Amino acid sequence: MGRKPTYEELTKLVKDLEAENRLGKRALEECRLEAERFRELAELLPEIVFEVDDRGILTFVNQKAFEIAGYSREDLDKGFEALNLLTPQSRGKAEQNVRRVFDGEEVGMSEYTARRKDGSTFPALVRSAPVIRNGKVVGLRGILLDTTEQKRAEKVLRESEKKYRRLFLTESKALRASEVRYRSLVEQMPAVTYIARIDDVRTTEYVSPQIEDVLGFTQEDYRQDPDTWRKALHPDDRDRVLVEVAQAQAKGDPLTTEYRMITRDGRTVWFRDHARIVRDNRNKPLFLQGVMLDITTHKQVREALRESEERFRTVFDGSLDAIILADPDTGEILDVNPTASELVSMPNEEIVGLPYSMFVVPEWRDYAEKMFGRVARDEALGLPREIPVKNADGDSILFEALGQLIQIDGRPVILVVLRDVTERKRVENALRESEARYRRLFDESPIALWEVDASYPKRYMDNLRKRGIEDVRKYFEARPEAALECAAEVRVTDANKASMALFEAGGKESFQTSTQEALIDEEEALRVASIEFANLAEGRTGSEVEDVIVKTFRGNRKRVFYRWIVAPGYEATFEKVLISVMDITERKRMELELQKIQKLESLGILAGGIAHDFNNILTAISTNLSMARLYGELREDISQMLSDAEKASLRAQGLTQQLLAFAKGGTLIKKTVSIPGLIRDTAEFALSGSNARCEYALADDLWLVEADEGQIGQVLQNLVINADQAMPRGGTIRIVADNVVVSGKEFLPLKAGLYTRISVADQGIGISKKDMSNIFDPFFTTKQRGSGLGLTTAFSIVNNHGGHIEVDSVVEEGTTFNIYLPALGRTSAEKEPPGQMLTSGDGRILLVDDEEIIWKATGEALTRMGYEVRFAEDGAVGIELYQEAMNANRPFHAVIMDLTIPGGMGGKETIGKILRMDPWAKIIASSGYSNDPVMSNYQEHGFCGVITKPYRIQELGDLLSRITNGL
Repeated sequence: MGRKPTYEELTKLVKDLEAENRLGKRALEECRLEAERFRELAELLPEIVFEVDDRGILTFVNQKAFEIAGYSREDLDKGFEALNLLTPQSRGKAEQNVRRVFDGEEVGMSEYTARRKDGSTFPALVRSAPVIRNGKVVGLRGILLDTTEQKRAEKVLRESEKKYRRLFLTESKALRASEVRYRSLVEQMPAVTYIARIDDVRTTEYVSPQIEDVLGFTQEDYRQDPDTWRKALHPDDRDRVLVEVAQAQAKGDPLTTEYRMITRDGRTVWFRDHARIVRDNRNKPLFLQGVMLDITTHKQVREALRESEERFRTVFDGSLDAIILADPDTGEILDVNPTASELVSMPNEEIVGLPYSMFVVPEWRDYAEKMFGRVARDEALGLPREIPVKNADGDSILFEALGQLIQIDGRPVILVVLRDVTERKRVENALRESEARYRRLFDESPIALWEVDASYPKRYMDNLRKRGIEDVRKYFEARPEAALECAAEVRVTDANKASMALFEAGGKESFQTSTQEALIDEEEALRVASIEFANLAEGRTGSEVEDVIVKTFRGNRKRVFYRWIVAPGYEATFEKVLISVMDITERKRMELELQKIQKLESLGILAGGIAHDFNNILTAISTNLSMARLYGELREDISQMLSDAEKASLRAQGLTQQLLAFAKGGTLIKKTVSIPGLIRDTAEFALSGSNARCEYALADDLWLVEADEGQIGQVLQNLVINADQAMPRGGTIRIVADNVVVSGKEFLPLKAGLYTRISVADQGIGISKKDMSNIFDPFFTTKQRGSGLGLTTAFSIVNNHGGHIEVDSVVEEGTTFNIYLPALGRTSAEKEPPGQMLTSGDGRILLVDDEEIIWKATGEALTRMGYEVRFAEDGAVGIELYQEAMNANRPFHAVIMDLTIPGGMGGKETIGKILRMDPWAKIIASSGYSNDPVMSNYQEHGFCGVITKPYRIQELGDLLSRITNGL
């Protein structure tokens, strides 16, 4: 027996095999990219592009092949022999040419007769080249061109010229003598023959019957209107052709010209017209005689050639490889593409005209000359040749070069394709160092990485499949001990530093030799094993598990995400499997927090709906309370009770506004606000039923502020409630308001200007220093009850107003919050609303709202004010009523529009349609959603006013009075 290799020798052998495998993969990737570029180019060409393997089976054709030959993709998938595209008579010649190509000979363009799927045939030109891999010809790649139209055009031209010579070389006397024979001849020609007057070439005296087949006009049309030929000339060619005919007639020369004519059905046909003057024996001109040959197909062939040249130019200019066109005799560069210009660092105009050898490294010029000569003689070069090329800076770049002799405009030209392989060579060199780099990457990666030997589970799964067991998951559910034993046979062969840190291991050796039970509970191990063994049984070579609970060596539990993939080359044995493990403990904690936020957002959506309905109800309540105060003389105590109830209904709006602010932040609806009344109303409402009391110190000359009254009220309410909860045994809350001028020198994050400062101070337990920096953070709270959003909401609202909120606290002494709001710098004495007075008005009002209680309450109030009111349950009905009023010349003076109507058209959809009917319409937005963006930017949406539910009827009356009177 031979000596067994040592462990070091086996290790080196494995690493050598891995390196060879990676180089092979790199080569395969290069082949794949080359194939993709070939296929993209093939789909751009109008000819059949094909590939054939060494058995003669088609492995690829472009889409044009299916269109020309009539075969389908299914035919190709069944294994289609390429020679079946040719007739039996052409196959012998094709087989000889194929053998020549495989023997390394260069075979030029060959003519064959091709056959379609339906049996029809067509002439074709084929050119092919070998496909070489690893120095061996493994197939053919080529182009097949349908030459039917080209052959037909050439035949027609030859026949027409022959008949033209036979016909027009005859003397005019002989022509007149053989009129019958002449007509018989010309009427069988594949062309139109005509005779025109010598004094007016536009007048046709005779035209052969072929004219009807080509243009749709009959001989009778020409007899009735001799000017038919001129009229049928294409407008863009007419003047030119008439001038050419006149000039030829004046000189007495024959005329050959090309022009377009319009057929009776509007098509355009191209003609080549050969004409000459027929003379008698005394050389007197008798008439103009000519032949019109239909060359439309010829033109189409020429256009196809032009398009083919354009496609060549597109590929030439767009190629990522450098392409050079050179003169095969002189070696002079005729053209280069942009890639070549860029690689040699010279513009095209400077390169053209230079010898190609100028760019070859001197010591390689003899070799390049030899290769260039072979291409010039149209000899095959075989494999691409490597050659160094220098740029304008003198730097050397290594290229792979392929050369071929082609024809451009009938002129032989050498086409050289240069592919920059400098990077590829660099990568090949880098691959030799890849093992070391992989090792460094493996060891230093911040993600835990393992290498494991999973060959035992692989063999186990293979045996289960051989035994016919398909449901592996069910199999292991019935035998959990087998799953655990199988998982225990997975051996960790290597692990990086991050693995040690993640699992808090003492070292790599202890980690590799640890049992599965040390890192994962039996129940969790069984769950993961059943998943992975099922994947393994399905033949997968990679998988991942999102959430696995593991234990560290110190007993801490973590949640991880792990992914495994079989190392390339080990798919059959699973002896080397790469596993990455990522700690997602913190991410899972954040997901739980996100779920809490999402729940609050859902609560905000629910609160929005509640707010809408609740504010509708409050509107009806407050409106009816106001109306009740208007009926007769009431006792003072009853009037006060109604007034208090009205205020309470309006203050109840803050309950829903606070929830809306948590989820959406709210939209500012600013107006001029007098702070003292807002402070007192808010504080009294917040302390209802509390054992704390308020003490006020409000400056008499307190400035007004431009603010959202509801949101600032919410801020005050949150601060008062916090102060109350900080004094569970009761106490005094002191609220101070004064005017402050900020110069910018203070330690305040505020612009210089005028501010109103509001201070809310309690005598409570205070806030500790460690909690002080977190009190405005979302969800932070020191209370057993509470969401931790009250101060966050207050901070957000004040900040959105351009103000600032700060806090000062001493433990066991109390806390003071200071609010700074931008002030207007003027004051206004607060007055109670009249209460007993309504602003009167007249005109027609359209109220669009889905709530009947709003119709009754607001409708009654508007009627008492003097308005005529019509109601609509949604926008669609409102549009109809508005149109009817305009048609009856009794337009509405204003529209009060609810923005949101469940199940119907709301204000935002309706206003555009009304304004299209009446650009001067006066529409007021009304909504119970105080955070609707329209409420703060109503003018941008076309509204002329806004009123938030619930509202006072005095407020509605004042708004209508201003709008209807144009104020």
